Amino acid sequence: MSVEVIETIKQQVMSRASLWRIVEQYGLYKRLRKGSPTEEVLQQFVKDIQIEVINVKVVDKRTQTPTQATIAFTLAYDGETPDLAQKVTNELTDLFLGENLKSRERHAQQTTAFLKQAANLGRAASVTDAAHQPRGG
Repeated sequence: MSVEVIETIKQQVMSRASLWRIVEQYGLYKRLRKGSPTEEVLQQFVKDIQIEVINVKVVDKRTQTPTQATIAFTLAYDGETPDLAQKVTNELTDLFLGENLKSRERHAQQTTAFLKQAANLGRAASVTDAAHQPRGG
């Protein structure tokens, strides 16, 4: 998984709608919600979430040059209680994994469509070439 993929997934998971659903589901920031606008509550939630990408140094097999590879990420939530923090962290993790799966499925579908199109073009070229071959006798 690349940093770009993680960032894309993060944007989807950290959308206003997703975050607000979690705030309501787990009753987060009850005091803050009483006297503050939704945006302020969501800003606090985002501040309490930590996402860190883990990279390692590797050598590119094709070019033999050193490069960075993203191998994982950590996700944490600083909640009001340890139990609540664990539940919210698990919810966020499930959302990340679900979005990653959707992303991979979309990529697989795009690759399949591309390969089918390439195969169809190859067949069409073969038929055209065969039609233009002189007939031997």
